[in-house]
Amino acid sequence: MDHYAVVAHHAGQAFGPTGGFWVVYNTERVGMLGSFFYVNASFFMGLLFLISGYFSAFSYDKKGAERFLKDRLRRIGIPLLFFALVVNLRVSYSAVEAQLTFLQYVIRPHIWDWRLMYSHLWFLGHLLVYAFGYAIIRLVFSRDPSKNAGKAPVPGHWGILIYVIALGIVSAVVRARFPQDRWVVLLVPWEVAHVPQYLSLYVLGIFAFRHDWFRKLPDRTGMTWLWIGIAAAGSVYATTALRLARFFPSVTSTGGKVLFSLIWNIMEAFIATGLSVGLLTWFRKRFNRQGRLMAAMSADSYFVYIIHIYLVIGLQTVIIGLNMPAFIKFFLVTVFGVILCFSISHLVKMLPFTKRIL
Repeated sequence: MDHYAVVAHHAGQAFGPTGGFWVVYNTERVGMLGSFFYVNASFFMGLLFLISGYFSAFSYDKKGAERFLKDRLRRIGIPLLFFALVVNLRVSYSAVEAQLTFLQYVIRPHIWDWRLMYSHLWFLGHLLVYAFGYAIIRLVFSRDPSKNAGKAPVPGHWGILIYVIALGIVSAVVRARFPQDRWVVLLVPWEVAHVPQYLSLYVLGIFAFRHDWFRKLPDRTGMTWLWIGIAAAGSVYATTALRLARFFPSVTSTGGKVLFSLIWNIMEAFIATGLSVGLLTWFRKRFNRQGRLMAAMSADSYFVYIIHIYLVIGLQTVIIGLNMPAFIKFFLVTVFGVILCFSISHLVKMLPFTKRIL
């Protein structure tokens, strides 16, 4: 689910109100894609960190600290270094106005455009930081956590609701100083506005593994929160469709004064939590067993995250000049982007030297 969302999210950047920089711009814009971007950004990366926390705990228990960290460096560090230094650094250099050769630019890291160098791979840097942080905590507090495995009860509606409200409040406070799309670089680029969501869901993923929450969560609870998440997301689309934001722009802001942005941040927390809990429950109910195609796509999804943006921008460049509505262009880039990403990922995964990395 996440990999489709991320491809569609970046496929729409050329055709909707991005609110930031993008390489390719279509003359006609689709206003409703603004809501699509907001809903997507509200949950799909948080869901990725939730699942990553779950598998980090599983991997650490299975391999121990040394093998766990070596595996993280191999599977995350190597792809990050390759694409950041070989591919993205060249792109970063092309955006510099100073009259420098590429070699002169390379040996002056203080002038690098770090955001552009990491590009969409910032999340790999986050996963490395979180993995090392988790390993350090496990080493410092060396008590075997498996002794208490399964003892924490599965969160019910009230427990989930408390998390939603807390996340909304913390996000509003953080965004009073760091609105969305404001980045800082500390080892890796951080969009501080989303850190409370990403970090808390990563930690909850660890707890979910430790106490088997994903399996034990009742279907009724998960499906209820799926509908809550859908309703919250629907309210965002309704706000755009009915042009309601112009009547109360302060309330619907994602940063600035805490009081005014609180409602919108709590709404985002409902989307993130409802869709994350709900989709995991729904997939557990409907797709607990994978066929050959779904199993192959699941195995290829990690590399899709890495390469999709290069293919999406290429498709946007080709399609941008065609005489057709912008929404149709967005649809075509999304469909062909998904097909190309998974096809190329599968071919790359067949190479012998990539199996241990990807």
